[in-house]
Amino acid sequence: MSTQLTDIGGVPLRDQIKQPLYDSFDITDQSVVSAERQFFAATQGKPLSMSNLRVNGQLERNKSFRIMGIQMEASSSDPAKTELLSLYSIYSHVQLWVAEKQYWESPLRMITGKIEHRVSVNATDASDAYVQLGATNASPVMYHQNQSIVLEPQMNFYMIWKVEGANAAQITKMTPSAAHPVRFTAQLKGLMRRPVQ
Repeated sequence: MSTQLTDIGGVPLRDQIKQPLYDSFDITDQSVVSAERQFFAATQGKPLSMSNLRVNGQLERNKSFRIMGIQMEASSSDPAKTELLSLYSIYSHVQLWVAEKQYWESPLRMITGKIEHRVSVNATDASDAYVQLGATNASPVMYHQNQSIVLEPQMNFYMIWKVEGANAAQITKMTPSAAHPVRFTAQLKGLMRRPVQ
């Protein structure tokens, strides 16, 4: 959905587009589960399937963004690690930083929504399993208009994600199997503003 912002004379100046900013990390069997990760901080070179932020940690010079929601989502099809996403939701937390000010802090589960868990109906077949953390069309955290956060052009921002408090056995359960990497995607939902095209 797109609208246009106009000046006093009614001349279109900027498009206003409803879309998320998003960035992703893949957790593999070689990943250090307890390492701190920063979404949106190092996005250059990532494909659009992982991130739509073209400049590390900031918008392009001619764009701004109004943050109206925060979400994290991930899915796993690893039949040997059905507890993986549930443990991440319990033992990790997130922080949103904009221009060196913190605007959000919570356990991961507060920005994901429900966990959906499906397994094979065949009790003898454990190869079919699917777990979804958060629905892609949901927004567990929403900011009303007067609470929204404005990202100005070239303003630094990032989201910290870190696992803390999990013991060694839980860390093992949170480490994906070699054939089943897990992609976590952070989304800032809201309105993108850009010059009229």
